[in-house]
Amino acid sequence: MGTGWRVWAGSAAWLSAPWPAHFPLWFQVLGPLSLGGLPLRGRRRRALLVGLLEARAAGRIGLPPLDLEDLLYPGQEEARAFGALRELIFALRQQFGLDVIERRGTLYALGKRVVSDLETFLASPQPGFWRGPYLDGLGTDRLLWARVYRRALEAAGRVEPLEACRLLFWILQEEPYDQETLRLLLRNLEALGSMSALDEVYLQAKRRFQEVGLDLPPTPGEFLRRG
Repeated sequence: MGTGWRVWAGSAAWLSAPWPAHFPLWFQVLGPLSLGGLPLRGRRRRALLVGLLEARAAGRIGLPPLDLEDLLYPGQEEARAFGALRELIFALRQQFGLDVIERRGTLYALGKRVVSDLETFLASPQPGFWRGPYLDGLGTDRLLWARVYRRALEAAGRVEPLEACRLLFWILQEEPYDQETLRLLLRNLEALGSMSALDEVYLQAKRRFQEVGLDLPPTPGEFLRRG
């Protein structure tokens, strides 16, 4: 019985057996993080892979060790941090294969066979890719997020109201004071006839805005008319 079958069969063999080298690794980051269908555990593992994915999605070849050390081991002495980084990469390669993380000159990069829902969404934005918070709350690249945000709003404008609401809910978690996202979400809830949900979403938004000294119109209807 091959390694791949042991993984699919649900046994614990994946803990000690490397992922088959010829298999693509599907990296899900638009919600709870998983790689190759397995939930990603460990804060530093997750942060490392997300950081490398952000770099690739932004068009960078990779990240230098010093950047990764600052991300994962802030304040640690350089030699010690570099040793810990190498151990972390070794552990990921043991589980998922040597090419899950590649070395390109002096840089570390996400392996070519790692395919992500984030990059797929940017190329062809479909709301169904979103299952939860963006990068599970680990994102640091605001320019990349701005691209994702624009694509998400484009996607929300092309799909049925129920799909749009699901997507816009997650976008609003990232941009809680963005009136355009709030307005789109309210309009789609209105199209669904979900008036109680519309009122609740707007009430929560008013409270958020008030906490930072901003005011929204008294009612969702007035807010939508002003838009």
